[in-house]
Amino acid sequence: MENRDTTKQQLISNQHSSVMGRPRRITEGDTYYLIELFKKGYTVTIACRKAGIPSSTYYDEFASNEDFSDKVTAAQEIMTVQATRIIKGALSRGDLKTAMWFLDRQDRRERNAQRAKEYRLVKKLTVTKSYKETQSVELEIDTVTD
Repeated sequence: MENRDTTKQQLISNQHSSVMGRPRRITEGDTYYLIELFKKGYTVTIACRKAGIPSSTYYDEFASNEDFSDKVTAAQEIMTVQATRIIKGALSRGDLKTAMWFLDRQDRRERNAQRAKEYRLVKKLTVTKSYKETQSVELEIDTVTD
């Protein structure tokens, strides 16, 4: 019995994915459903799959419809806002573990930013050095050939 249901679902999904013609548009119902999924923390890929919307359609709509992109972005940020509130609440209550985690995370961010800054500096120096070496080699070649 389960095999028949699975096969039937696969046939239906194959028919929908291979339909030719006008690209699918996102309706208000689709938008509402996507917003609810994003509020629960789903990624774009999974939310689109659950809503039956190709992710290419989602990204096209996101790029062309400012109202849609604003709603979706706000829904995606809800989880971050809730997590931030919880962390701030724990810090204000004097939760030692949360405070240690928060400081460690900030320290890591600062170290990573410093590493990135150092990497950019080293890369710039390397490019400059190799450019100067290349120029001097070209000058030597020009002098030898003249």
